[in-house]
Amino acid sequence: MNDGSWGGIAGNEWRNGNSIMVAELPPELRPQTFNTEVSDRLRQLGIAIQQARHSV
Repeated sequence: MNDGSWGGIAGNEWRNGNSIMVAELPPELRPQTFNTEVSDRLRQLGIAIQQARHSV
């Protein structure tokens, strides 16, 4: 698994409140801060782009 995958897993676990797992991650992969509003907007943007691609 690459660092991006581990970063995603760490972010998910942090949001889900799994502080035990996050504590076991190497320091460079631990989430420092996580902006859920930005994350949600990026997810919505990704969905909109996918829908636009399929409709063309």
